[in-house]
Amino acid sequence: MYAPTGDYDKNRLINAGRNHWAIEPMLSVTYLNEDVGLELSGAAGITFNFENTDTDYESGDEFHLDLAVIQHLSENFHLGFVGYAYQQLSGDSGRGAPEDFKGRVYAWGPTVGGMISLGDTSNLYLKARYYNEFDAKNRLEGDVWLFTATVNF
Repeated sequence: MYAPTGDYDKNRLINAGRNHWAIEPMLSVTYLNEDVGLELSGAAGITFNFENTDTDYESGDEFHLDLAVIQHLSENFHLGFVGYAYQQLSGDSGRGAPEDFKGRVYAWGPTVGGMISLGDTSNLYLKARYYNEFDAKNRLEGDVWLFTATVNF
C-alpha cells in the first residue's frame, strides 16, 4: 500500500510525494538450483491507483513484471540478466486526462552483485543493474542504472 506522504504542491513540476493512495498486491517466486548456482526469479504486481484530491486526477491501474536469470559464481559473487515489463491497464481519468492515455515500456540488461564480509556477523551486499528501455508508449524511454548497498548486522 502506498500512502500520500511526502511534500506535495500541485503547482510544482517535481514533488517528493504523489499525493494519492495506491494498493499493489504482488506475487514473487524464486527458484535456486544450489548445485549449479542458477537462480530464476520473477515478480508480478498490479497497482490500483486512487485519485489525487488536489488535482482531481487519477492515474490508471498498472501491471508490472520483473524477471531475473542469475548465475551465482560463488557464495559472494553473481552475474546475470534482469528485465521488466510495464503496462498501464486502464487510462488516466479526471481533469485534463487525455482520452485512453496508457503507458507501456519494456527493459532488459545485465546485473552484478557481491558480498563483502564486515566481520563475524555483518556483511555488505552490493548490487548494480542496468536496464535499456525500449518500445515505450506514453512514457519516457531511456537507460536506467540502479545501485544498492545493504548491510546486515
